[in-house]
Amino acid sequence: MNGLEFETATAQERLVLAGADRLNGVDAIAAYLRCTHDAVYYARRVGSLPIRRLGRKGELYAFKSELDAAQKADSTLPEKWSGELHFGAS
Repeated sequence: MNGLEFETATAQERLVLAGADRLNGVDAIAAYLRCTHDAVYYARRVGSLPIRRLGRKGELYAFKSELDAAQKADSTLPEKWSGELHFGAS
């Protein structure tokens, strides 16, 4: 999905497009980024990636397109987080 596709879509089409792009929960985000759960929580806390929380105690969610864009824009982030942000002993 590109920005133009999303902008020209109807409201119903936007919901479908966003749903396909959305990662729900820390498990899905960590799997997509190939990192640990701790790395996902850390990235959200420091604001290095666009990861959101639904409500005060809700689950985390992110959009694949936003994660990809953030990783391309920030040259200090690896293309996929394969191992760079593992915390503690496994």
